[in-house]
Amino acid sequence: MFGNKVSRHWAGFADASAVTFDVCYTSWVTNPARLKPVATSASSESAGSEAQKATNGFLGSDISHCFSSTAETGPWWMADLGESKTISQVRVHTRQDGVSSDFLSVEARLGDSSVHDSNPEFGVNAGTPHVAAEVVFAPSEAMSGRYLSMKSLDGAAGPLTICDVEILEEHNDALKKK
Repeated sequence: MFGNKVSRHWAGFADASAVTFDVCYTSWVTNPARLKPVATSASSESAGSEAQKATNGFLGSDISHCFSSTAETGPWWMADLGESKTISQVRVHTRQDGVSSDFLSVEARLGDSSVHDSNPEFGVNAGTPHVAAEVVFAPSEAMSGRYLSMKSLDGAAGPLTICDVEILEEHNDALKKK
């Protein structure tokens, strides 16, 4: 299990007790580990962007550190994990300033095919506004696959913007025989 506390106030003191927490998010995941893909690809890339920027872990409002496709119908982004992995959750961060609407209707798929539509659906964010520029894809049970892909479902031509993809692999070390 892991949890995140979101601070709504910081008084500006070095004392940690001066920070107040209004919200606590808790997720049940057995010993998650963040995966780094061996390769990434995309349908297109805007000027100064590259598919790998989505997994570099940069979180900020500077869009130049993010991946962004060109304006097109159905842009996609894909991560090659190198081999089949069991994934319990994928967290996607878009622009941290909350201004971007470039991630409103997105489908995530995970499987062993490098073709997006050939893999089972991992999750979908169908027009749901994201909170604090974060979208979480979490199926009811962990899924396995080598390729994780995200594709915009919006019929209008527009870009797909991703600043950080956190792919959490499920491990359960307690069940392994020693």
